[in-house]
Amino acid sequence: MRRTILAVLFASMSCVVHAEAPAAPSLAEVETLITQTMKDWKVPGASVVILRGGEPVLVKGFGLRDVERKLPATSETLFRLASVSKSFTAAGVAALASQGKLDWNKPVAEYLPEFKLYTPALTAQVTAVDLLSHRTGLPRHDLSWYFNRDDKREEMIARLRYLEPNKPLREVFQYNNFMFLSAGYLTGRLLDTSWEDAMQRLLFKPLEMKSTTISLVAMEKNPDHAEPYQKDKQEVVQKVAHYTATNMAPAGMINSSAADMSRYLAMLMNGGQHRGKTVLAAADVQKMTTAQMVISGPPDPRYPELGALAYGLGLSVTSYRGQRLVQHGGAIDGFRANLAFLPEAGIGVVVLSNLGDVGFVSALSYDLFDRYLGLAPRDWSARYLGDEKKAKAAQDEAEGRGYSTQKPGTQPSHALGDYTGHYQHPGYGLVKIGQANGQLNLEYGYLKVPLTHYHYDVYEFIYDPVPKDKLSLRFETDDSGDIASLAIPLEPLGAPIVFKRVADPIMRTAGFLKPLAGSYELGAVVMDVVLREDGVLKLVQPNGSSLELEPDRGTTFRVKERAGSSLEFKRGTDGAVNEAVLHSPGSSSVLKRRR
Repeated sequence: MRRTILAVLFASMSCVVHAEAPAAPSLAEVETLITQTMKDWKVPGASVVILRGGEPVLVKGFGLRDVERKLPATSETLFRLASVSKSFTAAGVAALASQGKLDWNKPVAEYLPEFKLYTPALTAQVTAVDLLSHRTGLPRHDLSWYFNRDDKREEMIARLRYLEPNKPLREVFQYNNFMFLSAGYLTGRLLDTSWEDAMQRLLFKPLEMKSTTISLVAMEKNPDHAEPYQKDKQEVVQKVAHYTATNMAPAGMINSSAADMSRYLAMLMNGGQHRGKTVLAAADVQKMTTAQMVISGPPDPRYPELGALAYGLGLSVTSYRGQRLVQHGGAIDGFRANLAFLPEAGIGVVVLSNLGDVGFVSALSYDLFDRYLGLAPRDWSARYLGDEKKAKAAQDEAEGRGYSTQKPGTQPSHALGDYTGHYQHPGYGLVKIGQANGQLNLEYGYLKVPLTHYHYDVYEFIYDPVPKDKLSLRFETDDSGDIASLAIPLEPLGAPIVFKRVADPIMRTAGFLKPLAGSYELGAVVMDVVLREDGVLKLVQPNGSSLELEPDRGTTFRVKERAGSSLEFKRGTDGAVNEAVLHSPGSSSVLKRRR
């Protein structure tokens, strides 16, 4: 996944071409620039669109879409758009607003009652504009969805109420894919269909984007599709697995080609028009490309060519060397994409590539703008590569000099078996900790990896296999000294996410519970453990009153009505339950099973 999982940048507006446009570079010069930039970044394959005056001057593939089979990239090759998809989702919502199906100023919850955020007050205020401009106050929480690939969209939306914001509403720009999932789901609801069908009806069919797909299955049915690649820490390009899920599709799962994207880009640059027909109202395009939320203050001093950054609806708005710039980038496992245009100059670019986690698409876009603006080139590729090299050198130096937070010579506080079990967070799902061959392992959604001891009760695991990026995991104990929870820093802008220990699901099955039922003697007192028809285990006292036993771990059950008390069933050498231990605050008592 990508911690980078999905970028920011894009927009649109009717174009006004300057009367004295600079002379265009030759196609030979442009293609040489593209191929050299690909070589510099070690990009296997790319497809590039260049529009001038709203018309295509280049729609072409370069390099290889599949390195192993030596298949070339073409103008029809399908690449993953990743977060460039957000502009499509925003366009769909804007179209419905123009049709009167949605009021920009009404809370989303009025159209989608199941949309509930962390507090009722926040839920009651968030509008579609808030969703599409990343200003709800929620940080990304990306790893909640990235690893849980089998969860349905309804389940993902149900999690929102458990994801804590870290900023007030409309105060700070914070990129959030969950909000675009919600916007896409809302679109389908308003049209009484799916988001996928809505995109076909509102955009793909009117624009004749015949090859564009949303699911990986549909993408792979087209023989002309790209395979994903990543660089490892030694800069070696390796093939990686496709990201397979579709639950977050409205945030970044559209697959398209240069040929199809040339029509989409032209429509945006021509104020919503495609071959004389209106696909989007000009007002919709204008709203999408009008700043709704400030992203940053003064521009990065390293790049004075770029202006202050704001976000419209599914698109970012800034300036490039004095020209208004609208763009959106995207990143998902093994792919990077960028759509960018200068509305007043009438110049637009789409770059699709099958190498993830590199600045190639942005560097090439800016270098192409320089040529078509007739300005002195800034060599963005060299600048970005230089920045990456410096950042890597700083990390290598720290590693080489042994700088680390690790405390050597420490041991876990418990036996490994004490850490195994199930841990739950209502917004992030279930983490399972197992043990095999003297080592703990973690299972979280599709992720299944070993844990490496770091120090004390802190472990590490690799969550991104090619660059071998790691996360830490800290086990925590309760007042009894038992392992009660684990914490993982899954959201960098918030506190570590705490998963509380929960019972193994097997503890609620009849096959597990039935052997525990029976009569037990506590001194001269006889108590009965009874399994009710609803699957609940009860401890019945001599006076007829009963206490509910809640599954905890192993063969231990919490006594629901007695804080700090539990009943632990013990098995003999033959595996049969022959006694139980009643633990209460400050004491424990043995209950002998009656034969």
